[in-house]
Amino acid sequence: MLKTIHPIISDPDEDLLKFLQATLKHVKIKMPTPRSITKDEMLSLHAPVMIFCQSNDILYPAEKVISQASEIFQDLVDIECLDGVHSPTREQFDYITDRVSVFFKAQYD
Repeated sequence: MLKTIHPIISDPDEDLLKFLQATLKHVKIKMPTPRSITKDEMLSLHAPVMIFCQSNDILYPAEKVISQASEIFQDLVDIECLDGVHSPTREQFDYITDRVSVFFKAQYD
């Protein structure tokens, strides 16, 4: 199980591993994926944008996120690449929460 989830979850604990194993074994999920936002819809967004990405994200490669962000978001204020895989660590979540709070305060105070 660890080998399977390691590319997307940075620091799984024993409870999470048990939960995921039970979920994969017993739950059938038939959930439609959300519709992707179009490039035109993103271009029409007029609000400050801050992006966080992860250096080793297999779902959203950092290089592509960084290179495409300024083309897509007219009001891109900040982009930050953290060291890790798809799901941030607990410490990174704390850091992101602090950075987002500072970002909103700077934009809307």
